Amino acid sequence: MSDVYSKEDFKEAALRMLVGSDTELAERVAMGDVFVIEHIGAMAQMLAMLSSQIGLGETEFWTKARDSMVLADAAARQIFPYGTASKYRFAIHNPQDVATTIHAGRRLLDNRNRTWVVTDGVVVPAKSHAYVEAEQLDENHFVHTVTEHESFYQIGIPQPADNQFLLNVQVNDGDGDLFEHVARFNNVLQGQKVWHLHGNEVMDLFVTFGLKDKFGYVPQVGEQIKVTLRYTHGDVVLKQDSELSLEYVQPGEEYLSIYADIQIQAGSDAPNITELREITRYPSIYDENAVYLGEFQALIERKHSPFVFLSVWNEIREEQARGANVNNINKLFVSFIKSGINTTAMQTQIKNTVFMADDSYQLVFVPAVEQAIHIQVALQLKSMYDEGDVSQQIKLWLLNQYGRDSLWAKRGGQRINNRNTVRELTKAIAQFADGGSDLSMVIEQPQNHLPEVFQYVSAASISITNTPI
Repeated sequence: MSDVYSKEDFKEAALRMLVGSDTELAERVAMGDVFVIEHIGAMAQMLAMLSSQIGLGETEFWTKARDSMVLADAAARQIFPYGTASKYRFAIHNPQDVATTIHAGRRLLDNRNRTWVVTDGVVVPAKSHAYVEAEQLDENHFVHTVTEHESFYQIGIPQPADNQFLLNVQVNDGDGDLFEHVARFNNVLQGQKVWHLHGNEVMDLFVTFGLKDKFGYVPQVGEQIKVTLRYTHGDVVLKQDSELSLEYVQPGEEYLSIYADIQIQAGSDAPNITELREITRYPSIYDENAVYLGEFQALIERKHSPFVFLSVWNEIREEQARGANVNNINKLFVSFIKSGINTTAMQTQIKNTVFMADDSYQLVFVPAVEQAIHIQVALQLKSMYDEGDVSQQIKLWLLNQYGRDSLWAKRGGQRINNRNTVRELTKAIAQFADGGSDLSMVIEQPQNHLPEVFQYVSAASISITNTPI
């Protein structure tokens, strides 16, 4: 990279040149004429900005430094500003003497006027309650009239409103027939009704059609194309039991009460510039084609999080655990625990996600087995310390590190290192800092850990004894 010069570098060089010359301008500089010096400073500032851009341009091939280059690089890699909709289960209470039906597609409003669309209908019994699932999204559409019959015809997509992110795009022709979205026009035949999403260096997005007489569909002049856009507020978290309302009330629904129950899927905002700069470095993060085993787990996590537990493994790992079997060929095994959703429905969603990435696998769902890890802690505390207080601190630390909700437990297939745990635990608790008190630990862990085993430390699996010193 060439040297990048500052404003002061250019200004001092210009002034040195003038002072050494025998001109009227040099005399004015020597006298401190602000008019001349400030003009030179302004030009020096412009040259410094140009120098910076030239320097960055020389390294841009390896490191995307400017925001415009980051956006352009992301667009070229098909990384677009998509958000992920938050999904919740809602409890509906019906105090009336007759049952009430809430159909799929009904819209709920939270206390910030955000829209939640019911994804599955339910009949709420009289004087009882029922649950529905809904995702946070808004939908609008527009109809575009084609003005030219040309290859790669484009239709611009409006920017979302503040604090909203694009969730998905749907394209239909004038008769309502659906155009299929195909990334990068992969394996597209001539005349096939598909579209591709294209972006530029400022993340303006366009629906793009095919190439004349080669591949894809090229719309005719005057043809009407309907574009449906869905937006989401991304990372939306509702407080437990926060109240919602129906967007419009039909007869018999005025006495219903709707409350947030549990989150089924976490929402996420579209990546910002800082995140895009890092994401573009790692194809496994942004590429939807899960080629390797580890990417299948990441793909499912990305599409359907949060999970209490998720484990994905292939035939090699399966046969390491249970022995060789010809029926394991070309199988992908999945075991999971997820709150607030029917297991069969979740299995269907996972199958669809994996099939879209690679349709050569057969999925086998293995029931997860929860298993507590037993830890025996033997303390030797000085008599000045409260045994109950220290024991409580130890339990909280162990549960935070290895409990059911810990990142360690969610990863699965790991072992607790005894020596490291004792070292970190004694560092974290002040009563062991004096060098007099001590502890030892025995951890009972399975020797042959099956991939579907969800193991963690529970409050009941921790036993603590103390020998005062």
